[in-house]
Amino acid sequence: MKAILLIAALALFCLPAAPVRAATVASIADPVMGCFASLTGPIAAGDADKVAQVINARTKGQYNVDPAHGSRLCLNSDGGSLAEGVKLSKLFNEKGIGTAIGRGHVCLSACALAFMGGTHFTESDIGDLPNRILHPLGRLGFHSPSLQVEAGSYDEATVTKAYDVALKSVSAVLEMAARNRFALSLSVQMLATPASSMYDVTTVGEAARWGIGVGPVMEPADLTAAGVALACANSDAQSLDAPAVAAGVGDVQFDRSADGVFAKTSDGFRQEAATGCQVYYQPAKIRQAGLDLIGYVFITENRPLYAYQLFPPEFRLSDIALTDDRVPQTAPEAMAVTRSADYSGICVVLSGTSILDQNPCQVSRSESRDAALLVYTQNTFLWPSGAKTVVETLQGPGQNTVKLNGAETRQDMVWDTSFAPVLAALKLQMPWSRFDAYCWLNPSSGNRFCFVERPDPVGPAFILPLFTD
Repeated sequence: MKAILLIAALALFCLPAAPVRAATVASIADPVMGCFASLTGPIAAGDADKVAQVINARTKGQYNVDPAHGSRLCLNSDGGSLAEGVKLSKLFNEKGIGTAIGRGHVCLSACALAFMGGTHFTESDIGDLPNRILHPLGRLGFHSPSLQVEAGSYDEATVTKAYDVALKSVSAVLEMAARNRFALSLSVQMLATPASSMYDVTTVGEAARWGIGVGPVMEPADLTAAGVALACANSDAQSLDAPAVAAGVGDVQFDRSADGVFAKTSDGFRQEAATGCQVYYQPAKIRQAGLDLIGYVFITENRPLYAYQLFPPEFRLSDIALTDDRVPQTAPEAMAVTRSADYSGICVVLSGTSILDQNPCQVSRSESRDAALLVYTQNTFLWPSGAKTVVETLQGPGQNTVKLNGAETRQDMVWDTSFAPVLAALKLQMPWSRFDAYCWLNPSSGNRFCFVERPDPVGPAFILPLFTD
């Protein structure tokens, strides 16, 4: 009897276990998320059939949904049956129906699988495209399948068969992923997240890499060279299924007209950054919409461009949400994302090659990157006496400024021959045979300030920027 219970439980794999009651499916009109129907509550057997009935009632011909009712189905569910979530995903994919998660709504586990099936038939040489929209204040979460079995002991044959059923369940998820342009890295992340936990999609970079549309969101005032670099980097992240590398690009050529903006850069991407990128962008005042795609990006293929992809990958989706979903909003120029870290080492002051002061010290680093790809870094070195030495940098397209206690300077580089005597003097005093040293000349006093990092740092090394993508 226990063997039968085990096999039955595995066959009904859940993400996570849900009440027996099924979800509520209803026809709605949601102009913000573009939904003609909604599914609310735990996903259970039979829900895909109910959704199919609503879709069939709203379609014209075999596929196309009546535009008056939008083209998406809104989801608001904590999860439920994996098998039904996969069935819903397949339904959306085959019917060309989009999916959406509205403001304050959630779509977790089995619901997340259904959400990833959202599809749009372009009826062009671009082919079918993902049509799945997450509100920046909605929640989309993934985790591995959970297993609901009674406690007890089981014979080898029962366990082997249960293992086979489990593999088939995972196989069904991976087959769905391949059909729905479900990135391999997202599949790995989902299967690596315990069933008792949840991995939420929270940043621009995650959504871009995994082909998830986000909206409605704020937009920059105009398409700039930094915006082109971000649009291309976020789009390329999906193509390569890799983290977005947001960096400045070479010269960008702009062609602005009443129909939109066309921008082109000749390099910056792919192998040796030798591949160019093209962006076509329609500002909100032209397209009079803020949710759906706002243009296209072409590197080696056409991909849709969403407004959220004009922001750095580290930006949190919640930070670019609109105050009112019905009112367009320009992103403040001062918007930035900040990261911080602490380090320990030895602070040294030298006059020429003579050491004037040497003490263990702590460093607090704060880095902020804005949508113009400018990175401001402040390193505050705290001496045992309570005194502070502050090194600031501002780097980005057209910017490379370094200040020590407010005075402009530059950092010494290990390959400069003039730095060799300073490095030799430090080696005579340090307790380690191998270490990294970072030094700056103080133009006010003529002395040189150095930070020497211990060879086995706990956490990130001081040399590494916090925005490493």
